[in-house]
Amino acid sequence: MTREEMITEITRMDTAIYRRSGLNIDRKYRREPRHYRMLLSKIYKKLEDFELKYLYETKKAQLVEPILNHEQTNTK
Repeated sequence: MTREEMITEITRMDTAIYRRSGLNIDRKYRREPRHYRMLLSKIYKKLEDFELKYLYETKKAQLVEPILNHEQTNTK
């Protein structure tokens, strides 16, 4: 995965996490602020490669863990 692809994926994950947090609070999706992904992208472009990789893995875990917990709850 290239640096740009990783930044794109991280900003997508951030958007999903933001929307899901609104869903958990208000029971409806909360739209992110205007230019949210663009602003995040500018910030992430300043990071080193190893920092991006760490952030990517952290965000991926944030998205996958609640899904796994939900599946485990529904199978019991």
